Amino acid sequence: MWRLFRRTSRSPIGRPCRLCGSPAQFGYGQHAEEALEKLEPLCIDCLQRRIGADYGAFKGRAVIVEPAAGPPVYVYQPLPEWKAQFPNSKVAGDVEGLLDRMSSGCEDCGESACFVGVGSLGLTAINFGDVLDQGLAITLLKNSPPPRSVCSRCCVRRIAESLKRAGPSYIEVCSPSGTANGFVMPMGY
Repeated sequence: MWRLFRRTSRSPIGRPCRLCGSPAQFGYGQHAEEALEKLEPLCIDCLQRRIGADYGAFKGRAVIVEPAAGPPVYVYQPLPEWKAQFPNSKVAGDVEGLLDRMSSGCEDCGESACFVGVGSLGLTAINFGDVLDQGLAITLLKNSPPPRSVCSRCCVRRIAESLKRAGPSYIEVCSPSGTANGFVMPMGY
């Protein structure tokens, strides 16, 4: 709890956006649990451009859970690292299953799909741990619209629309990178 309080009190949220000077709603990092000093304060428009480049450069596949208000971070977790650190978590098996069933084409535009979009209905700051422990199938998937296979451009558009509509801000946002399959979801440390 102290760790979260310390991160919140030194948050990049509300500082000037590093790229345009507008008030920042997000801290952007290169990887999950980035040191606060390295997080770039970004507004929604600059974040959308930054993650657009990141998602376009990603060489793996990932499940992307829609942003939700409550949890303090929205970060990418590579499956190999997640499974090594949390061997009893059911989310890894659900992510692998969703990626195995992913369509080859984007369901929005027809380009090559590399992401599976999952809704976040019912996800809160209190229950995100249950989602990680119990998996997506018995938590988020039962309450949300069916998962959709999407390309990087459509995935980023959907994330930005959700951020603008729901209005959450995150102390830390980190995009998929490298080649390892994984997942992005709102969570806490």
